[in-house]
Amino acid sequence: MGGDPAEFDPTVLAAEFGWALAIVIFLSVMATNTMVVYGMVNSVVGAQSRTKLKFLPMALILGAISIIGSTWLALLDQYTDFLVMIGAFFVPVFAILIVDYYIIKRCAYSPDILKDSGGIYSYTRGINWVAVEVWVLGALASYVLTYAYPSPIGATIPSFASSFVLYLALSWGSRAKFAGTRHAHLADGIRGS
Repeated sequence: MGGDPAEFDPTVLAAEFGWALAIVIFLSVMATNTMVVYGMVNSVVGAQSRTKLKFLPMALILGAISIIGSTWLALLDQYTDFLVMIGAFFVPVFAILIVDYYIIKRCAYSPDILKDSGGIYSYTRGINWVAVEVWVLGALASYVLTYAYPSPIGATIPSFASSFVLYLALSWGSRAKFAGTRHAHLADGIRGS
């Protein structure tokens, strides 16, 4: 309504709904953050092929870094900007993936997708440039609708819809190439090689 945004105060929720809600909120935040650290540790351990990193020491190190980072209040001031950034990056990707799998590829991936070159999934040097360009345009649309020309319905829905429609329009011609593709487990392509 044009006024200053009210700051979020969780004590109001706890006072209104009781301590049971406060405990649920606390446990949900703890579960979310535990899964975030778990995902980070798995990424670091899995990314190292030459050295064998142990899970527990990496979990303790990354957990400590996360706790130290959360105490830096200047970082918290940038949190909503971070959420806008990841939303701008991921929302168009979801739209592209939905169109690509459900409409263009007709809900079927075959082991041919594992080939480095050739086959029905081959793109220019392995990169689907149409998807990349639509992703960039969708992210830009999200930023424009957030900062330059704020949309009354937000940036997520228009960014998703525009990415969805644009990728569908630009990829529709390749849909016939995937007609008759039967869904197969990707492991069958490895076993068959």
